Amino acid sequence: MKIILAMFEHSIFVEIALTSLKNMEHGLKNIGAVPLKHPPGHSKPYDGKSFVDLGFVSGTVAGVIGACIGYRLYPGPILWGISASLIGFVVGLFVDYIYTKFKRHKEPVSKILLLISCEDRLQDAVEELMWKNQASGVAVIDIRL
Repeated sequence: MKIILAMFEHSIFVEIALTSLKNMEHGLKNIGAVPLKHPPGHSKPYDGKSFVDLGFVSGTVAGVIGACIGYRLYPGPILWGISASLIGFVVGLFVDYIYTKFKRHKEPVSKILLLISCEDRLQDAVEELMWKNQASGVAVIDIRL
């Protein structure tokens, strides 16, 4: 006996997977669908992007350009590179702040967990059906009685 767990984003593919499971040959014991809740407050998930990333990138680019131009201007490449880096960093922070302020935040998509109890011979077919219907993840638990 196997229990197959499949995680889906809430979409039409969940309905297609459930319909396909019900149309499969006998051997499926139980099918359950559990909607997962969001944490209280719908906190925005961390996307791996820092607030100062664009500032560092634009500061580096501006510093290199400022140092190159500084060879031809009075105080020299070091002062022009440092001042251009600072100006580029501030401009990058400002652009990133404006972009994130006006960017529309998407609501988090709810997830659905499917629990399917089936015989051993149907494991591969059910697993393939879950992947075909765009499951986020699939796990198989072997139950020995």
